[in-house]
Amino acid sequence: MSCCDTLGRNRSVCSVLSTLALCVFVLVGGTIGRAASAGDNDPAQLTSAIRTPKPPATPRINGPLVFGVRPGYPFLYRIPATGDRPMEFSVGSLPTGLQVDANTGQITGSLKEPGEYLVTLRAKNALGAGEKKFKIVVGETIALTPPMGWNSWNAYHGTVTGENVIRAARAMASSGLIDHGWAYINLDDAWQKERGGSFNAIGPNEKFPDFRKMCDEIHGLGLKVGIYSTPWTTSYARYIGGSSDDPNGAWSKGGGRRNMLAVYRYVECSSTAEQQANKATPGVSENAPPLVEAIGVSTDKRPYALVDGTLVYEGSIMNGFKIVRIHADKVEFEKDGQITIQTLN
Repeated sequence: MSCCDTLGRNRSVCSVLSTLALCVFVLVGGTIGRAASAGDNDPAQLTSAIRTPKPPATPRINGPLVFGVRPGYPFLYRIPATGDRPMEFSVGSLPTGLQVDANTGQITGSLKEPGEYLVTLRAKNALGAGEKKFKIVVGETIALTPPMGWNSWNAYHGTVTGENVIRAARAMASSGLIDHGWAYINLDDAWQKERGGSFNAIGPNEKFPDFRKMCDEIHGLGLKVGIYSTPWTTSYARYIGGSSDDPNGAWSKGGGRRNMLAVYRYVECSSTAEQQANKATPGVSENAPPLVEAIGVSTDKRPYALVDGTLVYEGSIMNGFKIVRIHADKVEFEKDGQITIQTLN
């Protein structure tokens, strides 16, 4: 999963849902069903209780009604089911190429051809059984329902470590959220180190000593792993980005977060630094104006802009560029008598 910085810091729906996860079990004070009295404000008289009903002991299959996957890509879906364990899982009409683990309910494999498959998810334990109709869609449109999970930026920003990610995954499994359809552990910005190795690829930095082991453990829990990437030359947290002004991928931390100012499909498996550099709009260089990330109006009616992470007003100077005028959707910069207009990204 990629989270492009051209969207600013408005993270994916899974980031919002990860915050809502903390609110599933709420402690409610007081007593419901009678008139309030003066004693209700006395802490000694107050009681607390978890009002969220417990799931039944019999199997109940939760989660979405549909799941999307691209043709030929790995399929990973864990049947989210509540109820007493041990529980046995099965899937009716499961297409060739997929298999289900009867003990964990994890469906794995791969489907090569585009199409739709209607299956029946089933779970049973000593107390009963449950089932649910489920559609598998194989095609290029994969986010068919809002992703539910955890995103590292909300909690750790640029300080995230591999241990933080593992602990979040374990908590999602042990808390039971996984049995209600929570599925994604998304590693946001700040994992990257400069390119290197036989593939000249961006690799994990010292905060992530064993990337494969981390991902294998998360997958073993039945969860999916998402990872941040960006077509910028430098990420939001000031780490190396997917593009470079140098065809060999050379990068300098002080280079700024410049957008490539080109529209293209960002594909990790084929977009090398050289390919990205070739798609850059001519003239985008160290002398290009700062990136405009947001525009607004202050309480005293002054227009402002968020430029390279800094709040500026008309007359401000950024990297040698003077902010001449801030419009509703663009900013005019002036340098050496030349006017340059940057539209809101």
